[in-house]
Amino acid sequence: MASIVEECSDTFEDPKPPWRERKQRYINHLAHASDDTILVSLADKLDNARAILRDYRQHGDELWQRFSVRDPRQPCGITDRYWPSIADAMRPTPAHQAA
Repeated sequence: MASIVEECSDTFEDPKPPWRERKQRYINHLAHASDDTILVSLADKLDNARAILRDYRQHGDELWQRFSVRDPRQPCGITDRYWPSIADAMRPTPAHQAA
């Protein structure tokens, strides 16, 4: 169980590296993560998305000011790049499908 938590963490460094660097390393790591780690990470991302949706319904566009990483073309880099990249990284591979 502790190994899954460790695999789901994007860094243990202090101070943390820049957001984009951490997230890209995490996305790259998912290609080699265990099925259990993928499942827990997916559940975490779903919970995060639901929380953001709930807060968006309550606070509107003001919500995006909470995020420190901003893309001038989008309210937040999470929505236009990070989550789609996570989804791609979590797609089953032929090796997973054979298992």
